[in-house]
Amino acid sequence: MVTFLQKLHVQQQSSKGAAEKIHGGMHETVFYAQINHYTLRVYSEYLNSYDDTLKKFVARQIASVPEVEYIYCQREEHAYFVWILINKLDQNVRKKIYAKQREIIDLFSEEIFDFYIVARLDTPADTVITGPELVYKKQQ
Repeated sequence: MVTFLQKLHVQQQSSKGAAEKIHGGMHETVFYAQINHYTLRVYSEYLNSYDDTLKKFVARQIASVPEVEYIYCQREEHAYFVWILINKLDQNVRKKIYAKQREIIDLFSEEIFDFYIVARLDTPADTVITGPELVYKKQQ
């Protein structure tokens, strides 16, 4: 697993999503993915680590569901724990979130994710979830 990513230049993209990169005169295959018509490319000058990048990517994907208000994430030894806060339980909203979760799990099959959808029921988010890192807060 890549723990710190360096700025790499794409030389050629394969059909499976991996890309040949050149760094310091050496070829290596690094993370590269096409999702929802945009490309996620990871450069360390913008983000410091694979974990930070993955958390931000997960938040971006799940936050595309308009009803999602907050996303918290915590990395444990072997897994990423993700808490998704919505205000009220709604089956259609949960189905949209489940679809995003499935996309993430399929894309990062080497990682373990544990997702939780929490209805805050008009309770302040910081009293519902404490401890994990807040990675997304919906703009009011």
